[in-house]
Amino acid sequence: MNVSNQLSRSREALINSSRHSCEGRNPATFKALDPGLRQGDGINQSFPSSPIKKVVIWAPRKLGNALMTLPAIQLLRANCPDAEVSVVCHPILQSLFRSQSWVSEVIEDSSKSKGLMTGNLSLLRELRRRRFNLGIVFHKAVRCALLFRLAGVMQVIGFAGSGHRFLLDYSQRSDDGTHRVNRHAMLVNEYFGRPARFLPAPHLDHAPLPTPLFVNSKLTLGLHLGTPSKGCRSYPTAQACALISRLVSRRNVNIVLLGDQAEQKESPEYARAAAGYDDFLDLRGKTDLPSLVSTVATLDLLVAIDSSVMHIAAAVGTEFIVLLGRSHVPFELVRPKVPFGIYLDRGDMLIQECEKITSISVDDVLNAIDDVLAKAKKKNSSRYEDQSLGKL
Repeated sequence: MNVSNQLSRSREALINSSRHSCEGRNPATFKALDPGLRQGDGINQSFPSSPIKKVVIWAPRKLGNALMTLPAIQLLRANCPDAEVSVVCHPILQSLFRSQSWVSEVIEDSSKSKGLMTGNLSLLRELRRRRFNLGIVFHKAVRCALLFRLAGVMQVIGFAGSGHRFLLDYSQRSDDGTHRVNRHAMLVNEYFGRPARFLPAPHLDHAPLPTPLFVNSKLTLGLHLGTPSKGCRSYPTAQACALISRLVSRRNVNIVLLGDQAEQKESPEYARAAAGYDDFLDLRGKTDLPSLVSTVATLDLLVAIDSSVMHIAAAVGTEFIVLLGRSHVPFELVRPKVPFGIYLDRGDMLIQECEKITSISVDDVLNAIDDVLAKAKKKNSSRYEDQSLGKL
């Protein structure tokens, strides 16, 4: 029997068994889920098996995209509160997922380091021996859906791409015009019969830092301003240095630079702009992902470009100001889905979109910082009762 026939028969058996498991359900819910009754677009659809005991998630490769799956994962946990959840991810994301309480196990996708064939075979063996009930693929890669299928994952859901729709028991079209958070959440919510109406808030578990960043009563400001290699998404170096210098001249806030090692090497000018200021830390390239999350959680305010650090702030409840430039993805598709945050955008009428971020003046940023920190000071007046914020 060929692979296509095996998959077809397995899927038919699974749908039949799911119909039996849904006896006694609300008929409206049954109709909404039944692929024979639901009016759809031809994309594969079927019931979730009941009960779901073991789930495997294939996370997006990039940190920012992975963070935008968090509300969908919250929906999954609400529908399968007792399930063990494993995550397949790129090695760079392992430490982040291992630090999350809802993750039972992290499985490394080492196909890049081991070679495609060796890496896929190794991963296939790891997946097969765990006997997952449900696999969720949060991107359109054919390879991910195929490996889940070959590993015997009972049901596989994901986004339909050309040529691999048959690999998925339930799928949705990957609409590039839908916000990525909504897109991931809809995949999970629709699979379970639309039990939720509203998005859960993104959430990242984080441990407290072993030692405080600063031992004083000043408010702490984090900066992630990018580097020239990030192009028109990055705050220009001259303006970034001027911002840091003016913050230092006020001497009333702690300043933390955030970013990776490449950013530290590419923009040493940022640290030089704060030379001699005791309440300054350059943590670029000095934190792993869990400690970066914990650091962002301790901040009173983050000022950042459109980046994964912005999404971390949203997921730990830290106030943030985003300096908007031009990006390869429209910002309205990746904007954090939280009820806080300030977005500085001065480019609506510009002909050259690359000038968007350069049009945000240092005074614009300082005024926004002043407003947010004034509110933070008022909110935490007992902590900062002896600290004069002053005019930034």
